[in-house]
Amino acid sequence: FYHIQDLDIDLQSSYMIGDKISDIEAGVAAGCYSFLVRTGHGTEQKLIERSQCSGVFDGLSQAVELLIGLNKLGIVVVGLLIHS
Repeated sequence: FYHIQDLDIDLQSSYMIGDKISDIEAGVAAGCYSFLVRTGHGTEQKLIERSQCSGVFDGLSQAVELLIGLNKLGIVVVGLLIHS
């Protein structure tokens, strides 16, 4: 494992995608934009408050499409953490 500082990643410009509430909580605690996907464990997760996460998607492909769209708009995706 690497320490995040060793990777020179700006967490405030990074994105966390996960299928568990604990993934979203970790991303929020780290200062990342955090998205819940309702696949895998996400189908079992209770709805979380919108204030906790940046968005909820039915699948990983929808979340990735958003990030690709942001990139096309000139918003650089610095880091992407996907946890399952």
